[in-house]
Amino acid sequence: MRLFLYLGFLLAICIAFQLQTGIGSTYASRQVIREEPVPFTRKPIAPNESEAACRFERAEDDADYVSPPMPLGEWLNGPEVSSFPSSTRIGDARLGVDQRFQIGFTASVKIRELPLSRSASRDLLFISGVNDRQGKILVTAKTARKVIGDQDLPDSEVTFRNCVFLQPGDYILWNAIYDVESGKHNVSKRRVRIDKLDSDPLPRILSGSPVAEFPTLVGSNSGFAVPAPANLNLPIANRRPVSVDLLFLVNSSQLQSDNRIRAILQGIGTLAQMKLADGSISVSGLDLQKREVMFTENRAGRLDFGQLVDTTVKAADDLSVSLFELQTRKEEPSFLREFLRQKLQSPSPLHRIILVLSGSMTFDRGADHSPLKLNSNCNCNVSYLAFRFNEEGFDDIGRVLTGTNTRRFNIASGRDLRKAMADIIRYVEKY
Repeated sequence: MRLFLYLGFLLAICIAFQLQTGIGSTYASRQVIREEPVPFTRKPIAPNESEAACRFERAEDDADYVSPPMPLGEWLNGPEVSSFPSSTRIGDARLGVDQRFQIGFTASVKIRELPLSRSASRDLLFISGVNDRQGKILVTAKTARKVIGDQDLPDSEVTFRNCVFLQPGDYILWNAIYDVESGKHNVSKRRVRIDKLDSDPLPRILSGSPVAEFPTLVGSNSGFAVPAPANLNLPIANRRPVSVDLLFLVNSSQLQSDNRIRAILQGIGTLAQMKLADGSISVSGLDLQKREVMFTENRAGRLDFGQLVDTTVKAADDLSVSLFELQTRKEEPSFLREFLRQKLQSPSPLHRIILVLSGSMTFDRGADHSPLKLNSNCNCNVSYLAFRFNEEGFDDIGRVLTGTNTRRFNIASGRDLRKAMADIIRYVEKY
């Protein structure tokens, strides 16, 4: 019996050893482009933190670094290469709030798996790009750099993350990892397909955008950044002049995730590109805690998105609370109602439309949650775009924005916003 147990133990060790060594040999044998279609999935605005999800984080500034010469053309025209073990992951295609399809991808390598080094530090480069099926380069390659030093543990992993915007079509997504000291490199290629939306309510919205592009991040805050808006095609053939106000809400007394703020800012950047045949579009931001207008922009078609991002992030990060604000927190819904009432009922021959963008918020107990009431002859309309997030429940903003002149759109994905925009455009074109 002991002999059988001993033989079984040896057999288990052999199998485990083969599996461990087989991983590296299997990866090294991959020398062809894999067929890996990426399906469209309807993801919530607050994406999961999977390794391959798009993360819009500002990297360290390597403006002074000059990359060494690399024969990228030779690498891309050849087969996949695996000079040292590494892994590549590609996320699902996702329609973002900015109305672009985005794919996140990562490349990882453990330091102990890199070629031996005699230097105290070494440069590791990550180069990525997009080609069409015929191999034509569609966007300038993007390079990221990681300096590995003695302080990095051998078992630690270096992970490069990137994100790319793609229009519907077929592409080759490629990346290379280059160890500058040894001259060794890996090249990985993936075929991806972005399908068109079924029953797309705005099929020409991206007609003026590149087929492929890497994000250009906006925002001076080192810990937070938002991709610059896409160049969207959103004409509105209204017959009479209208005034459209985009209003977004912030409450710095309540926890607000980066995903929430980023989604609302992207929503403003998207809606601000509507082009009225006759009329004007303005943007305003309210800080409900401080009861103040923190941002305003009245130049139609010329939204300063960078200023919008910086101002909003500064307000959201300001956790200071004055005694006056504490004593009058119950007045937050009253401040919102009065601001909307003055906007909508001020004398004007134009039909006035306000689009309110906000995540869910709660007001203090005892606050007046009564709905917004407007004059029966008000030539106006309010649409509430309620950005929904996984962790949220109660929404007191929605209780205030109810009534005969108000509409509500629940936004939990980029597709929800596209459908809402199509509905809003149809409504505006009545005038």
